[in-house]
Amino acid sequence: MSAVAADIGGVRSTHINHLTPRVLDIDELYRTMTERGIEMIDAIQGPPRWEGPDVLLRQTSFRALAEPRRMRLADGSVTTGALRVRFGEVEARGIALTHRGRARYDLLLEETDRRAAESGWDEAARTVWREGFPGTERGLIDEGLAFFTYRLRDDRPRHGQPPTGVTDLLDQGWLRAEPIVYEDFLPRSAAGIFQSNLSGEGTRDNTREGVRYDLDWLAGEIDRDIHDPFSLYEQQQSASIAEVAKALDLAGELG
Repeated sequence: MSAVAADIGGVRSTHINHLTPRVLDIDELYRTMTERGIEMIDAIQGPPRWEGPDVLLRQTSFRALAEPRRMRLADGSVTTGALRVRFGEVEARGIALTHRGRARYDLLLEETDRRAAESGWDEAARTVWREGFPGTERGLIDEGLAFFTYRLRDDRPRHGQPPTGVTDLLDQGWLRAEPIVYEDFLPRSAAGIFQSNLSGEGTRDNTREGVRYDLDWLAGEIDRDIHDPFSLYEQQQSASIAEVAKALDLAGELG
């Protein structure tokens, strides 16, 4: 029997499973909640804490409180047990990554996993991030790894012809770049928060064939189109660049 399914089936009415507030310093929250005796999951999930820009998101949670329930066993007897269905998840969101940025992120995770056995995950991740990820937002822009919107600066030059490239406009003080906040799930760890509420590792039957779910299936079930998040971020970025080009009376789109 699935412990997760038991938790779901053990609540007879609609209920709030979890809330996900955002915080500015998730490491400080993790430390203070642990000091107060709140049972947290093993670690903060997502990119490591480091001196460079925050991307995607980092998340953690406290384990769901045990709620007593009377349960009927297979032989008909009744026993006292507990459900864990309501827990608190917390997140700190960073910058949305492009396809190239996500590919880099996935490679860094793989390299971190490879090195973690020697130095521990946190230290390995910080080292890998310093080696493989830009340490500044400008570096993300130059390598095309993240999405930004662009706005004209109030103190921009008022004389002369503006350059026709985004990076040149940034360098010469015409523009400022504002990161686009990532608004999706954390890759690879989305289900880990739910599993962390279990009291044990559980079992897995790899001989059973899984059901195929994809975006087309989900769109059909909810009868709604599902947008590609990369396209939405790209549209935000492109719209801001088009506004800048119009405001500066530049022919065509900025390069």
